Amino acid sequence: TLVGVEGSGLPMQALAMTTVLAPLPPRRRFLPAGPWGEWLASILAASGLPGTVELTPLERRPRAGGLVSRPLDWNESLRLERRELVGTAGEGQGTTALPSSRARVDLVHLSMGEPQRVAEATPVLLAAGYLPTGLRPRLDAPDDIVFQHLPAPERAREAVGRARLDGEAARALWKGWVERCARTS
Repeated sequence: TLVGVEGSGLPMQALAMTTVLAPLPPRRRFLPAGPWGEWLASILAASGLPGTVELTPLERRPRAGGLVSRPLDWNESLRLERRELVGTAGEGQGTTALPSSRARVDLVHLSMGEPQRVAEATPVLLAAGYLPTGLRPRLDAPDDIVFQHLPAPERAREAVGRARLDGEAARALWKGWVERCARTS
């Protein structure tokens, strides 16, 4: 059951993982400068995670060679693939296929621990049809920004535009997202 959205007959999925299993250490988190970074910073602020946030200017021209990732998870029944970006590839090195050829739900995790990686990878992911959809706090490593590939972003925005939020808190959250992130469309 998805709480907070009136049913409209549109196929929807939602995954929420919010249980804190252990206290997280304070850490410095680097987010992409611009509306997406502002939105992610607001999520971090609301979550109460200890540490600081710095907005990192994005590279104007992505480096040649693409991105390199390692697999995190593959769920055959959901056709859900999660990968973690581990760097940028130089000429002649293997690169990650963007988007995944086998996944219906394609998630890419980008570490918030290195400003250069955030600056280089974010524009490549955005250009390939990935949008930031949330954060993954981690205990023993820097936290991640989670990007999801949308095969038809225009249709997704149209479908979301028809959804009606249920409750004042949900409407306020949505209004905040629109104010911070709709500028990226």
